[in-house]
Amino acid sequence: MARYYYLVLGKATSGNEEAFQSWYDEQHLGDCVKVPGVKSAKRFRILEGVGQGSVVLEPDFHSFAIYEMETDDPIAVAQELRLRAGTEVMPLSLACDRDASVKYLAVAAGEIVDREG
Repeated sequence: MARYYYLVLGKATSGNEEAFQSWYDEQHLGDCVKVPGVKSAKRFRILEGVGQGSVVLEPDFHSFAIYEMETDDPIAVAQELRLRAGTEVMPLSLACDRDASVKYLAVAAGEIVDREG
């Protein structure tokens, strides 16, 4: 089986960022790893207003999550995630702005490992 990654950019509904963060970490990530083919899930909070240049001062999203998949059919696993979303096995929070999320399916294309550090 091959390894794929499902990247989800997410956003909280207005005024609900703290509830969004809690729901994502305490509920949603665990529900996602129960989907056959999903091996791990990790969420990152996007920092804002921390600099200039390559750092976005006012990002469009509050976080991104990376779901690691091991499967021969990554599209089927991504579809299963979407089918479960909003059901009793994967409840969604009103703090999550579903219409604002963006999803990408990817495969690793290159890597450099620091062997000295």
